[in-house]
Amino acid sequence: MSDRRILDRARGANPDIRSTGNDLTFHCPIVGLPDGSCLHLRCDASGDVFVSLSAPERVTARHAA
Repeated sequence: MSDRRILDRARGANPDIRSTGNDLTFHCPIVGLPDGSCLHLRCDASGDVFVSLSAPERVTARHAA
């Protein structure tokens, strides 16, 4: 792991917040990764929270091993 990243304490991008019915979804771009990498948080009316990650195909294929 020769590629050590330095935490710069800079603020990331604001999330895109969407509502669908009683659910709220936060789409958060991930700083430091290629464009299109995003963390998705969905909160439903019963208080459950679901998390997923989307990334461009070239990033997911490289880190799949």
